[in-house]
Amino acid sequence: MATHHVHRAVIDGLHPAWDPTMPVLTPFHHLPIRVGSFFDPRATDCDLLVTNERVAVEDDGERFRWRVWGREGTARFLLGTPRVDSPRAFLLPSFYLGWAHLALTPRSAAPRERGVSFVASNHARGELARRRVALALDLARHVPVHASAGLRGAFPADAPIRFHDVGPGGAGKKAFLERFTFNLALENEAAPGYLTEKVGDALLAGAVPIYEGAPDVADWLAPGSWVDATGLDGAALAARVVTAEREGVPELVASRRGRLLTVSHAAMMGRLWELAARIHDDLAAREPDWRDPRRVWRLRRESATAAEWGVRLARRHVEASRAGRAARAAWRRLRGLVAR
Repeated sequence: MATHHVHRAVIDGLHPAWDPTMPVLTPFHHLPIRVGSFFDPRATDCDLLVTNERVAVEDDGERFRWRVWGREGTARFLLGTPRVDSPRAFLLPSFYLGWAHLALTPRSAAPRERGVSFVASNHARGELARRRVALALDLARHVPVHASAGLRGAFPADAPIRFHDVGPGGAGKKAFLERFTFNLALENEAAPGYLTEKVGDALLAGAVPIYEGAPDVADWLAPGSWVDATGLDGAALAARVVTAEREGVPELVASRRGRLLTVSHAAMMGRLWELAARIHDDLAAREPDWRDPRRVWRLRRESATAAEWGVRLARRHVEASRAGRAARAAWRRLRGLVAR
């Protein structure tokens, strides 16, 4: 009779050369279900899919089948709302992956220029992609808007927007975002849980994201750390920006980047822990020869993993997010289970 020490899960969308010691990934090694770091669209024997791709999942209760558009060297993309139809699939916001480097990023003390930065490589495909160009133009009539030079062709010649040469790569973008108090961070499309690097890049740079996209963004980010642009025109959005300035939101975001990371980390891990534990319990009930991995795995007190670090710090900031409380409760339950 076969003995299953662990079942397998898949992390999709990560760089193949990822470092398992990086804080952003170490929590996955302490789940009650084994997580692998490979992508194989033909694989069907995993129990948990963790993905930040736009993925269509079919789950027949026993096996996964999923399709990822754009990963086969074709021009096919999954447009519209990403479908994650299985309770065994977890959509990981992609902005989270970059936050592993936050602890190594020095906090910027340089004074920031008043205004809104705007960087985008795509200004045509997607409903919100087209809207953010029009919104930037409308907003520029009320507050200063600074855009990357690559966007010059997307605006009329007389647009009241100041264009700048942005350095290459992520470092150039980060340096540009750090110059200004706000950043226009609209997604290409709106879908639950679909948060790309846009909002994360702004927060990493200490800028306040002006955001429209995922309707559940409040479940992932600390309260008060962004300006909601949903459905607003330039005048209404400018009024909201001025109010945020008056309330000191830019200073709060710039000084609490570490706290924002902690709260968002706790929110994400709380959901993932609960999902993994539920999947394990379902498997244990279905398979009599299942060996509980929580009997084998032990959380050592001296192993300060990112998960333990994140929730421990979140405990000091109870007021920051209701999601933090749920994550801490999940953490306590999981620690109690694995200590048996």
